[in-house]
Amino acid sequence: QLHNAELLNEIRREHMAMHAAVAGLWAAGARTDPNRVQQALSGFERHQRHLVSALERLKTAVLSNLLTCDPLTQLPLRHRLPEQFGALRAQANRRGEAVYALLLDLDHFTAINDTHGHAAGDAVLREVAQRLRACTRQGEPLLRYGGEEFLLLFTATDRAHAHRTADRMLAAVSGQPVRYQGEEIAVSASAGLARHHDETGESLENLLQRSDEALYRAKRAGRRRWMESEIARPGRCDQARPP
Repeated sequence: QLHNAELLNEIRREHMAMHAAVAGLWAAGARTDPNRVQQALSGFERHQRHLVSALERLKTAVLSNLLTCDPLTQLPLRHRLPEQFGALRAQANRRGEAVYALLLDLDHFTAINDTHGHAAGDAVLREVAQRLRACTRQGEPLLRYGGEEFLLLFTATDRAHAHRTADRMLAAVSGQPVRYQGEEIAVSASAGLARHHDETGESLENLLQRSDEALYRAKRAGRRRWMESEIARPGRCDQARPP
């Protein structure tokens, strides 16, 4: 998290300690006690150094967040995706599960912008991000992948489990209209689902390409549904499923 609780608590502690050191310095000066003045000065300088160090670390965190987090939806961008995929893959291997990618794209989003305005489109993106986040398990990366695209990486025990996850995510997007300035804006999504084939050493890039291909098949099949891309032996089969 950007505003790390421990870091902020450290800044607060050092700031209060600096104030206490100043008060001690004033008291020592009033008593003209050189030893206590020196001790108070040393304490002040020590807490000042610690405070400056903590503020520098906070600055670094802020700048890092600006580069890796989408300011509109507060979702991560794709910069750390390889690292996140590697961690999720290791977790899935320990549990005997598989990693899945679900790439979602909002249907007719350009029409929403054209009809209701770009501010309304931004409100839709924020609301959709919140709905998806509420359906996502801790530790599973949910990213803003593109303009109106969202990517979820998750683990599942079997295909039925993965299918339920895809159903749940699409239902979360499409279940209720987004309310904006007294208007109700209908929202739906299409998605592509793909299982990572760890046994063949499949790359992250190939996994995402297959989920993207499945997404566009869902679009061509009529939208408001998800399709699964699955490597068969031989060739490839694709299954469509509405939410």
